[in-house]
Amino acid sequence: MDQTLREIAGVKQTCALRRRWWNSKRMDVYVWQDDRGNVHSFEICYGKPRNERALRWQAEQGFSHARIDDGEAHAFDHQTPIAVPDGDFSRELIAQRFEAAGAEIEPAVYRQLMRQLF
Repeated sequence: MDQTLREIAGVKQTCALRRRWWNSKRMDVYVWQDDRGNVHSFEICYGKPRNERALRWQAEQGFSHARIDDGEAHAFDHQTPIAVPDGDFSRELIAQRFEAAGAEIEPAVYRQLMRQLF
């Protein structure tokens, strides 16, 4: 199973910051950058598909962590997934997973995320 993150082209832009998305079978990485390429925030969603969590970093607020509730409590439930606060996480473990999967991410973006993670 390929763990390498690949960039998704044509991501819908909804604010002044440029939103980018990298995806693999086990992880999604979302990055918001200014027009100079500086990362203002990012989100690493890991543990896909059964135990998804999200580590978020924002320049003004630092880190937060969430568990993704998939809205599928019962076989016939088809609700929108939501992020639920989940304080416990290992930044080191998430950083190691990202480091292993991030070989295809643009080097400048990769370095900025690694600086925050380690």
